[in-house]
Amino acid sequence: MNSVTSSSSVSPVSYIWLVFLFFVMASMPVHAQVTEIESLPKELTEEEMTRLHEIGLHFQETPPPEGRVRNIAEYERNEGVLIRWPLWIPLDLVAAMSEHVMVTTIVGSGIQRQSAQNAYQQAGVTMENTNFLIAPTNSVWTRDYGPFYIVDEDHQVGIVDFKYNRPRPADDQIPQAMGEMFDLPVYGMNLVHTGGNYMTDGWQTSASTDLIWEENNDNEQFVMEQMESYLNTETYHVTIDPQNSSIKHIDTWAKFLDVDKILIARVPASHWRYEEHEEVAEYFANQISPWGTPYQVFRVDTPNGQPYTNSLIVNERVYVPLMNSSWDDAAIAAYEEALPGYEVLGFTNPGSTGWNSSDALHCRVKEIPDRGMLYISHLPVIEPQPLKDSYELVAEIIPYSGAALIEESLELYYSLNEGEWQSVPLYQKEEHSWAGMVEIEHDTETVTYYFSAADASGREETWPLIGEPGARTFEIDRTTLTVTYPAGWSLAGIPVETDATF
Repeated sequence: MNSVTSSSSVSPVSYIWLVFLFFVMASMPVHAQVTEIESLPKELTEEEMTRLHEIGLHFQETPPPEGRVRNIAEYERNEGVLIRWPLWIPLDLVAAMSEHVMVTTIVGSGIQRQSAQNAYQQAGVTMENTNFLIAPTNSVWTRDYGPFYIVDEDHQVGIVDFKYNRPRPADDQIPQAMGEMFDLPVYGMNLVHTGGNYMTDGWQTSASTDLIWEENNDNEQFVMEQMESYLNTETYHVTIDPQNSSIKHIDTWAKFLDVDKILIARVPASHWRYEEHEEVAEYFANQISPWGTPYQVFRVDTPNGQPYTNSLIVNERVYVPLMNSSWDDAAIAAYEEALPGYEVLGFTNPGSTGWNSSDALHCRVKEIPDRGMLYISHLPVIEPQPLKDSYELVAEIIPYSGAALIEESLELYYSLNEGEWQSVPLYQKEEHSWAGMVEIEHDTETVTYYFSAADASGREETWPLIGEPGARTFEIDRTTLTVTYPAGWSLAGIPVETDATF
């Protein structure tokens, strides 16, 4: 049981005092309530260093999920976020997130839940978009001990648990509690890991620092076997930690923004870790994304350890930690350049629990994917295409909710030479495969496009998730002509004069 109950008796006088204290706490200013420091630190304490043998003591290993699974990326459609009370994030961030998604708050008791609700109401949080998980915790780092999420071949979302790399038994039980709360299967992966040192793209590619090797006895083969069995990881980018920090978490200096986009911190050439930052940036620039193209590497300046990469993507919005620094505006601009169409929101966090270089917004908030998401997958056309009359573009469209697709909503939107948008209906090719046909004109040089769909659950979705602002473009190679012909056709009897290359 995760709820907290007590069977001890309370005297009438004690009861009166408890009621009095409750109303005193409820009437305290919001800032006074949220500055409570009830959390172990991000790093291992000296005492915990003597208890490393307890890591995973309460972990429950299970067989891996059956069949082929997909590890869900942070930037896919989310239904909520997971945070922990007492807060180490500003209340205005809670209010902003609650405008669009469900905010699930871990509280240690019913009294804590009431305290949180009072603070939320005073701060203008959208209360119908809040719920609470009553469970003990050791710290606020929901990113680090929160679940990894997968979807199985039956399109059901599930949780992958792991051995949290801290001897903190309460934190280590949160994935199990989340599984119970959201009615999701939980698979126990026998691997020491932490969410702050993990990111994935939804296309079988993930990344971490080499902390993942260190914490698993440098047994790289074992790590890869576990990652493949439980998360279907085919490519695992494991790099140095350019910051040389005590925690070695990848989210303190890098972030997947899309399947082919990554943001990496940049420090001045005079910085003592400049070469290491450029090394990891060059590494990713030379890697091929699952879409068959080199990664687009975006940089954000962090000259004084600003934690700008420690941001959170929730649907069409990016929540960025700000430091009241002269570099804040440039950080916002970096995200706007990398993610056109997204609303980029900055949040400072003054006080004793403020942001720092190895611990900020992303560390303290964990996304919760939409269990019934309308999933659209497409391998974008990126390379120049030979000249043809038309081009067939195919997408996989799967309603995880099980609701029927609304066929008249399935459309391919496209623009020729950056002109007006037009659309064509999609036609079904296979069970989850839908295609649209783009017909070009004699002067077409570029085709820009995106997909749109809706289902009977009320969900509407586009690919890319941001829709038109993120539409992809390919060029027409007018020096190359593609000719189709039936079997037995011969060019010998049909002279052709052309400058095109066949």
